[in-house]
Amino acid sequence: MGLATTGIAGLDAQLGGGIPRGTTLLLIGEPGNAIPLFSEQFAGGGLDTGEDVHFFEFDRPVNELRKSIGSYVMRGNEEKAQLTLYDGYAPSFASARSVKLREANASPVHPAQALATCMGALQGVGAKPYRVVVETLSSLARPDNERELVEFFRNLVFMGQELGGMHLVSIVKGLHSAAFETQMRHLAGGVIEFGAERKGFGIYNYLVVSKLLNVKDPTRILLWKETEKGLWLESTKRVF
Repeated sequence: MGLATTGIAGLDAQLGGGIPRGTTLLLIGEPGNAIPLFSEQFAGGGLDTGEDVHFFEFDRPVNELRKSIGSYVMRGNEEKAQLTLYDGYAPSFASARSVKLREANASPVHPAQALATCMGALQGVGAKPYRVVVETLSSLARPDNERELVEFFRNLVFMGQELGGMHLVSIVKGLHSAAFETQMRHLAGGVIEFGAERKGFGIYNYLVVSKLLNVKDPTRILLWKETEKGLWLESTKRVF
């Protein structure tokens, strides 16, 4: 079905052009800026190529999110596709929606109905290319609902395979049981993990592509850094 951009040029180049359409990508990382940045660039990359984007946010306020995602869309491509934001953050505090949140033009999603709301909102996607971002599934986790989260993820994977949609679901490392994380890795079409290593007085940020179906020899470890334009990765492959 062809390849689709991750929204990060260096990563696309390392993977031979992007990731296969229909992939549900599992993003794993410790708390930090990497997951939000990757999510925004993934969404912006979709909009830039004409894919409608459904962005479910459960970790942070959404009032600046539309602007942040739009910064990764090239000038002239703003009207090619539609971004729909779903605010699962503010309703979790049972607070009145502020003026800023109303201006963000986001649909409220109550955490108790979050999974059903997500799947219901996606029933209307048609033949047009689309992508989905869920940031993060960990915010919906409770000690008794791991099976429910896995089934939601399984359905999302199947939907992507059937419709050719691009899905990005992130979880926070260390917040879930080992069995849950293994199930999620098994179901996902691709797995990207963020990490950091301290050497001397420096900290080296890296990501590991540990799984990517239908891509030859996908496993690789890549250094990244945060810039004003988002996450940056080398676009050339090193030969050792």
